[in-house]
Amino acid sequence: MTGADILLNVGGNVLAMLPNVLVQVRRGALTLQDFGAVVSHARRLASTTKGNLAFIAVVEPMAEAPTSEVRARQKEFIAQMVERLDVRMGVVILGNDIGATMRRTMARVLVPGHGRLRVVATVPEACGFVASHVGLTARALEELTREAREAAQRTG
Repeated sequence: MTGADILLNVGGNVLAMLPNVLVQVRRGALTLQDFGAVVSHARRLASTTKGNLAFIAVVEPMAEAPTSEVRARQKEFIAQMVERLDVRMGVVILGNDIGATMRRTMARVLVPGHGRLRVVATVPEACGFVASHVGLTARALEELTREAREAAQRTG
């Protein structure tokens, strides 16, 4: 156990936190209300944390595509976060099929040209990308992500 706090756990959507890291796992639909809660926690963390921050988002293969309104808000939120020099974001879109590959490509188009955002296919890739930025090991972040994924599986 990493000692993570679970901030949100609704219908397969989980938000877990260590002091300077947020992990979002999505197995089901992402409602506007749930996304609003994620954004609220992220902004609070960003405003109260000294030092660097990391966000890891994991989209499980069975997760429903967000509505156009949620996608628009995601794009806006991600653009705001990656403008900050103290933030690194790793987005994991799981799956090896053509659909997952296309979702990763579309996610990369969402906020192109930022070295602070990486869209990847595996959890270790995302954890490795943000670990040194927040002074943690990739293994610790992988454990946090595993805990969040297990919590999402239990509720979704």
